[in-house]
Amino acid sequence: MPRIPDKTRADVVSAIETYRKEYASDYAGWQKKAGYKFALIYQGHKYPCKEIISIATGLDKRMFSGGAESNRWLKKRGFEIAEFKTAKKVSK
Repeated sequence: MPRIPDKTRADVVSAIETYRKEYASDYAGWQKKAGYKFALIYQGHKYPCKEIISIATGLDKRMFSGGAESNRWLKKRGFEIAEFKTAKKVSK
């Protein structure tokens, strides 16, 4: 699998804005689906980690792993990750 390309925190924030405007309706109810175990928390809102990374990098989300790989990539850029069902912070 390819490595997730390096992007800045600003790139991820821009991807969150794009998600809000263009993709949020496509992912309605995503939080209830079994495949989602973690959420990116930004300004008090939850976002699907892999979708945000995919938008930020242009990398197809099938080309990288969720969970540890995605969480580590987002945390490196200063974002909070929460376990989805419990909404508790994931330790480093």
